[in-house]
Amino acid sequence: MYSSDAYGILTQIQIESEGLDVAEILKSQMEKIEELTLYIIQLQNQLDQLK
Repeated sequence: MYSSDAYGILTQIQIESEGLDVAEILKSQMEKIEELTLYIIQLQNQLDQLK
């Protein structure tokens, strides 16, 4: 299992001990989606420069 510190996402153990705040989970997921989308755009721009 990955450390939540590295990815900013709760681990199963944290959810089991602290409970689940659905709004906070959705917010965290949206932040990760945005982060990964920006990363993909950056990679695409680098790829385009190499062509």
